[in-house]
Amino acid sequence: MTASTASARSKQRGYVVTGGGTAGHVVPALAVADALVAKGVDAKLIHYVGSRRGFEVRALAATPYPFLALPGRGIRRSFRPKALLDNLVALFGLGFALLHALFSLGRWRPRAVISLGGYAAFPASCAAVLLRRPLVLVNVDAVAGAVNRLLARFAVASAVALPGTDLPRPVVTGAPLRQAFDGLSRTGEAQSQARKRLAISEKQVISVVGGSLGAGALNELVVDLVKTWIPQSSTMIYHVAGNRFADSLREQASTALHDGDLTWRLVGFEEEMLDLYLASDLVIARSGAMTVAELAATGTPSLLAPLPGAPNDHQRHNAERLASHGAARIIDLSLPGSALTIARELDLLLADRSLLEAMSHAARALAPDHAAAAVAELVERSGR
Repeated sequence: MTASTASARSKQRGYVVTGGGTAGHVVPALAVADALVAKGVDAKLIHYVGSRRGFEVRALAATPYPFLALPGRGIRRSFRPKALLDNLVALFGLGFALLHALFSLGRWRPRAVISLGGYAAFPASCAAVLLRRPLVLVNVDAVAGAVNRLLARFAVASAVALPGTDLPRPVVTGAPLRQAFDGLSRTGEAQSQARKRLAISEKQVISVVGGSLGAGALNELVVDLVKTWIPQSSTMIYHVAGNRFADSLREQASTALHDGDLTWRLVGFEEEMLDLYLASDLVIARSGAMTVAELAATGTPSLLAPLPGAPNDHQRHNAERLASHGAARIIDLSLPGSALTIARELDLLLADRSLLEAMSHAARALAPDHAAAAVAELVERSGR
């Protein structure tokens, strides 16, 4: 084989992007894939390997990337008999998925495998190690996840969102976001246009976002707020409740509102999150890595409620990244009377526009632009 023939065949080999389960893994994975396409890689040569059960099944349907959906589920952190049985089934599924991933990667011979972590990334990442394909980890949380920690010593590089992330061979890139998030300026005009696209006419907008799966505690907070909180001016609570919670909450929506100038808009899932961030004066949310990254990129002030019991308390670490710079405040939904405390916090923040503006500037200062392009460049350098 001549050198030119070998080079031509190498260029025909693409990449594997793997990870999934929730939007927190899928969204940055797709951002990296899009960045590789922007650098000239054929989208048909970027294979996405994920789970049959995850958010990626829906997300990949609208993309040009070939999608391999494997069986498997996450491991439950419990020693109860039901959990042990579920874990046995999960391990069997992961074993089958690993065999499928070995066969597929052996056929594709990718130049590199990009792992976003999570149980859905495990089979393809292991296959990369066994087949000696370069493995690049992408870690968007302040604390590395279990799959990334497990495979880190085999990776050629680790693209991390934040300095100090405990992974070998780290390269600080920021959290990869869609190109639309790069270079945003949070102006009055941008907010006005975003509100027009979302058909919002209220003077003030508070968004409550529970992630792609929704958050029961945040939903309960919203119900308490619309029953008891009376804002000082025309206000909308734009509530992204999660599809699994939306129907039951709609039954309450017609009766929960008191007489006052407050609107409750309830949606199961919001496709246009960029517009929602720009339209909002304040966001109340869990502190998943991608939520925190998107809040920073859009310069959106926030109240963050870290998920209790999250592995390695990573959501609290994510929230503290913004809170320590004055871009957010951390709230605890488990405390008695938390809705009343948060209502008072909302009154104080919404009455002080200069404070909201300071929080916005602090958030935007923490967001590096073009993070997805930086990860794509690292991947190209690492591939062979």
